[in-house]
Amino acid sequence: MSELQALLCASAERLFKDLAERGTGDAAKDCETAWPAVSELGLPLLMVPEGADGAGGTYEDLRAVLAIAGAEALPAPLGETIVANALLAEAGLPVEEGAVTLGVDVEKASLAGDKFSGTLSGVRYGRGASAIVMIAELKGKPHLVRLARSDAKTLNERVNLAGEPTDQLVFDNATANIAPTSLSPEDLRLRAAFVLTCMIEGALGAALTMTVEYAKTRVQFAKPLSSFQAIQQQLALFASNTAAVASAAAGAARAADCGDPSFEFMAAKLRANIAVGICTDIAHQVHGAIGITREYPLHRLTPRLWSWRSACGTDRIWAEKLGARLAAQGPDAFWADLTARGDRRPRVS
Repeated sequence: MSELQALLCASAERLFKDLAERGTGDAAKDCETAWPAVSELGLPLLMVPEGADGAGGTYEDLRAVLAIAGAEALPAPLGETIVANALLAEAGLPVEEGAVTLGVDVEKASLAGDKFSGTLSGVRYGRGASAIVMIAELKGKPHLVRLARSDAKTLNERVNLAGEPTDQLVFDNATANIAPTSLSPEDLRLRAAFVLTCMIEGALGAALTMTVEYAKTRVQFAKPLSSFQAIQQQLALFASNTAAVASAAAGAARAADCGDPSFEFMAAKLRANIAVGICTDIAHQVHGAIGITREYPLHRLTPRLWSWRSACGTDRIWAEKLGARLAAQGPDAFWADLTARGDRRPRVS
């Protein structure tokens, strides 16, 4: 971690902890309260180039900040906003001052000139966003599309297991800002999946710390839970899976700073999804009944982990995509491709 990244993370951690302490448990309302402070810290422009008044940050910086956001259950589409603003700046479109989210699940999309019609489902914090960024085809070529949330004909409010907004927005001939892009809708989905992977990393780390501390202090049969070998084995499994997710997220961030990260984004989200199932089971088994109560802080993490696991691609979806990609390369190309990825270096701008 560089000195600048360390300072960035320290500032983000102080802010996110403060917001968590002041939270009401209503994610939509807490987002309204949190966003001005998040914006004042300059985080929405983290990956916007310095020449466009941004911080010129990298995907490794993004991963570091989002891991903290996940650990503190930040009620805001911070990762989506950072990615969206980076894409807008790259395409030559104005960046947003307010919260921006990504539209990756699109039905009946139609882009004619600067008019967009279609239904966007599962939009994280859609109701509180000033704009939605997505990718659609115009004359057979992909274009980055920026839609004002206020132009949605219908907004159907939805929430996930953790109560986070995952809304449905319907647009009918809405005016859009568009620009050509080299990315596909699948590329945008992968970036949204990477955002969730980083947040899963942070939330798993926080849940692990909480579970270990509980095992040290909870006494059963006149002994701390942590003294029982069966509990120790489960905690070790929890820790190893958490470390594997951190390693996968770090590798994916590095790949994104080097070039095409699609393989690493897929692998990281799959590894994170698998870890969620294993680690949340252990967290609740160790905590017992107290872990499921709304008042206990574990409740802020595990419902989010379950929700993030299924968002932007389930275990099966990413496993099938990875398998198909590797099968298409053939068995002789697997090891050579894998080692070549490890030798890549970040691009110098």
